[in-house]
Amino acid sequence: MNIRTQNLNSNINNLQILKNINASFNNEGINVLIGPNGAGKTSLLRQVTLLDRPTSGEIFYEDRPVSRMSSDEKTLFRRKIGFVFQTPLMLSGTVFDNITYGLKIRGIVINKNKVEETLLKIGLSDKSYHNAKELSGGEKQRLSIARVLIIEPEVFIFDEPTVNLDPLSVKTIEDIISGLAGLRKTIILSTHNLRQAIKYGSKISFMKDGEILQEGDFKEIFNRPAMLDVAEYLYSKNIIYGNILKEDGQTYLIRDDLKIVVVAGNISGEVAGILSPEDIFVSKTRLDSSARNCFRGTIKNIEWLGSVYILTVCVNKVCFETVITKQSLISMNLKIGDEIFITFKATSVHILKSPLYP
Repeated sequence: MNIRTQNLNSNINNLQILKNINASFNNEGINVLIGPNGAGKTSLLRQVTLLDRPTSGEIFYEDRPVSRMSSDEKTLFRRKIGFVFQTPLMLSGTVFDNITYGLKIRGIVINKNKVEETLLKIGLSDKSYHNAKELSGGEKQRLSIARVLIIEPEVFIFDEPTVNLDPLSVKTIEDIISGLAGLRKTIILSTHNLRQAIKYGSKISFMKDGEILQEGDFKEIFNRPAMLDVAEYLYSKNIIYGNILKEDGQTYLIRDDLKIVVVAGNISGEVAGILSPEDIFVSKTRLDSSARNCFRGTIKNIEWLGSVYILTVCVNKVCFETVITKQSLISMNLKIGDEIFITFKATSVHILKSPLYP
């Protein structure tokens, strides 16, 4: 089912929560919303599921404006949508009672085999008759997803479904979301987890202060942020503020005594250079490479991030974050305080005009 908003606004107590949101969600992959706390992601999700009413603007289901629907029509469309909230709400009774509740209120005959299959899929097949309110946090979230799966909606909405959960629950939920995408269901996923956004997002929408600031696939969002608000959210370390200098046929980003070769087009003056951690190569010796930027720096920090390590490398006063595998860390025998080389291409530095200069 296609869902679209047009100039959607929402005000609460004279505070504008959503500002002229024009968004569309379809079944061609997973639609991902990212952005800081208070960006308006949950408010937008509540609007498109008709849990809240907009102050102005319109919502369309299959190009039909909601404002012109009867109450019965709205109920019919709402029942085609399954919403998994960030904080799961358990109903009184057993796990079985919870998973079958949606079927009962829709007048759907309960198929026990289907219930058992769904419980098996979410890893709760052995807890069918346990008190739902006594489950762990991860189990409750998995059960809330099962309540949605069992009704087979056309639209699945996940609002931060894996936040603060155990690794098993995270993996189970991610596998379910990935599987749904293969069924051409309309899926909207709100997340703070950038790994999830990159892995699952066919279309990513970045929100801040109630607005959608940029939309695109992960390459567009992560490699070419349209503005500093997006870049600052994605690259906490690799934003280099400085000035553009054109000299001897080259264009440089100058920060303190560091000269970084960049491609800046017609941009001049004060700028911000955005550099993805994955675009920085680390070596013990200077690389024989066509990349125009190669600097000797000192490792200031090494942070384990699951399957990879984050290295903070400082070149004089300018620090960079880069990513390496565990195998590379061990083979190069890297440790804090070591001097290493970082190398990156001029085209890897995305230049944005910036009046800010910290």
